Amino acid sequence: MKTILLPTDFSKNAFKAAEYAINAFGSEYEYLILNTYKVPYHNAGTLVSIKDILKKEADQSLDKFKEDLLDKYPNIKVRTKSEYNLLVDEIIRLQEEEEIAFVIMGTQGENQVEKKFLGSNTTKVLRKVISPTIVVPYDYPTNKELKQIVFAADLKDLEQEDLKSLTDFAQEKNLKVKILNVLKENEPVVSMQGAVNGLKLNDFFVGIEHDFYEANSNNVATAITEFAENQTVDLIATVKRKYGLLEGLFHSSVTKDLALHSQIPLLVMPG
Repeated sequence: MKTILLPTDFSKNAFKAAEYAINAFGSEYEYLILNTYKVPYHNAGTLVSIKDILKKEADQSLDKFKEDLLDKYPNIKVRTKSEYNLLVDEIIRLQEEEEIAFVIMGTQGENQVEKKFLGSNTTKVLRKVISPTIVVPYDYPTNKELKQIVFAADLKDLEQEDLKSLTDFAQEKNLKVKILNVLKENEPVVSMQGAVNGLKLNDFFVGIEHDFYEANSNNVATAITEFAENQTVDLIATVKRKYGLLEGLFHSSVTKDLALHSQIPLLVMPG
């Protein structure tokens, strides 16, 4: 059984992200709830006792988190894990041990402290983790039915394997995919029709209802979110590349807006 990893800090936002995951993926997956903890400053004499205390508190909170989920969704399979580690490092380690289909986590906390903490962790996960990752906005309905996905593509050396998590999910849930290419001024233009022919994009989406679209904008993130909102899309998907659409822009405030402030869940796939 494939596993969906749910990092949690025990906030309302983390619980809502877990609910989103269960409603989106159902009982065909196992859900692994992960909490990590770390002692930032310590001396050798106090470390062991502090770690024991943190471990006990984490396990108790995980038990409550799991119990609350099973009360609402009794037919799912859930297990928990607490580790003394940084979140991103632990996720990377787990990827070597588990068949992680997706990492799903919340962002946009209720207050400024939560927003800063969640935003920092989410950004690190998106930049470093190789599993497909979905970030869920705080206010997004947890039980909204998924019908349409926009795949924002840069159309550069795209491989079918890059989209496997997206196409498998779309086929499994019978979702429509809208493929969007954003054209920027004063940059080499890769037209959608040229990409459809050259990359054989239609072959990537065999058995999936799909359409192709283009938008003209120097602000890629804004163009993507505006398109998604206008098309009433339920999930934004993109491929993370080194110096590609997401990774190359990750240091800009606009791209952080796409990842952390979009009102629509965002799926980031490794390229």
